[in-house]
Amino acid sequence: MKALILGHYGGRNFGDELMLAGLVRLLRRKQSVAIRIQTPDGSVSEGLRQLGVEQGYGKSPAAILKGLFWADTVVLGGGTIFHDAYPDERYRGYWRNLLLLSLIFALARILGRHVSLAGIGVGPLRRRRTKAFTTLLKWSAHDISVRDRQSADDLALLPGGRDKVRVAADLSAFADIEPAGQVAHGTGKVIGLSLVPPEVVSGAEPGEVGAFYAALGDHLAGALASGAIDSVILFSANVGKDSDLPVAAQMTDLLATRASQVEHVRFDGDPVIFVQRLAECTQVLAARYHVAIAASTLNVPTLWLAYQRKVMDAAPAYGAAPADIFNLAALCREDDRRGDLFARIGQANAGGAASPRERAWIDPTSALLGAG
Repeated sequence: MKALILGHYGGRNFGDELMLAGLVRLLRRKQSVAIRIQTPDGSVSEGLRQLGVEQGYGKSPAAILKGLFWADTVVLGGGTIFHDAYPDERYRGYWRNLLLLSLIFALARILGRHVSLAGIGVGPLRRRRTKAFTTLLKWSAHDISVRDRQSADDLALLPGGRDKVRVAADLSAFADIEPAGQVAHGTGKVIGLSLVPPEVVSGAEPGEVGAFYAALGDHLAGALASGAIDSVILFSANVGKDSDLPVAAQMTDLLATRASQVEHVRFDGDPVIFVQRLAECTQVLAARYHVAIAASTLNVPTLWLAYQRKVMDAAPAYGAAPADIFNLAALCREDDRRGDLFARIGQANAGGAASPRERAWIDPTSALLGAG
């Protein structure tokens, strides 16, 4: 089988690279497969080459066509791409990406390629334009696996193809990245913190999110000063579009009086190193979806700060109890819920869950591997 994997890959987003690692491992452990991917410039990192990715294609029309003609299977690997979570001003540019991706997969189907959507998220679907593009994508696919029940329900409301949709696990669950060596925590309380730019938080104005972040920074500074916690590691999981770097820099400024107790870890393209640093934490507060998933999979007590619906939908599958899940927009307005979050920071086992490693994850590629 020759598989072309499409998605937002290229080493600038931890979640995308983690999902890609999971997808490549699933494909290569079951049958002989040649794998090529799409990246912004067509380059492939050494880490992905070691996993078995042979080559990359850029995003120009000619490069995309070259990849389609090479492949016999075309895969959309994970991610929540088809949705209406963005506000109107951002959607005006975003819908063109949805149209382009829909047309690529429709062309792949017309060319006779097997089309698979593996471990994707879908929705919310509110705009007619998004529904139309998603319907075209649904028609193009021979098999579809989604990572949560709500995504399946949203797809079921669109015409056709109900029987081809299965609920499976997120691709990142199959990345199988283990920390290297023994992780030593000592007796200190190390709080990992992953934040997203205020502009991407659904249901809240950026100013409201910024005010909440400032309150969170004040609380963390006080906890560091009192000894309630010993250190904070800021994790910037996305350093490309919608970068986490500016909000991490702002939080660093808020914690400037305790600078010796604060570290900033930026994703450098290698998910293994990033996971290793997450494993050093005694508790993680995560807005980024795949930071929360990775920390939970490592059995690090995790409090989920849900900035979009996809985070709320996924959290229970990774053992998060209702008390561990905080709607970020609600935190901007509800003092009681905010107080609950602050009280649990540094608390023993706050955010704990049954071990996700013991769960029987449903393979999102099982239908795909019957192709070709």
